[in-house]
Amino acid sequence: GPALEYFWLQSELQLMEHRTANRWSELEEDTPAAFEVIEPMLERRSQLQQRFQQMISEKAQLSRLAPLIECPAAWPPTLASQAAERLREKSRLSDRLQFLRDQQEVFERVYELCGQRLSDFVSSRKSHTLEWIIVVLLAFETLLLAIDLLGTLSGTE
Repeated sequence: GPALEYFWLQSELQLMEHRTANRWSELEEDTPAAFEVIEPMLERRSQLQQRFQQMISEKAQLSRLAPLIECPAAWPPTLASQAAERLREKSRLSDRLQFLRDQQEVFERVYELCGQRLSDFVSSRKSHTLEWIIVVLLAFETLLLAIDLLGTLSGTE
């Protein structure tokens, strides 16, 4: 009943807290990509994508746990529901849920920015390549035009 649900919620929340605590160093390593992308970061694109997916997965799991943690007390109260409610209060499940939500927001913001910067960088690079192709084609066309003009000038003399 309620006590088993509490112990399950407690263990799930503890696992999430542990995983989140272990990912802070990854976040610090990835944060520069949220500001500016340089060539070596493109090699880490799949790693950043994987970390973003992990973050979304964690956030989804947190959303599934939230209604169970923040549910109103059972009415009419039973001895088991009151004991579970006291355990929830004593272990501060609701506060811990909010702390995890706040931390997930930080992760989400950084990885969204990383994704945006990488996307902008790749798009810009493709745009620059296309611009150079156009410049080369225009230069080639100008060269052909100059050769044709020189041919017509030397033919009239």
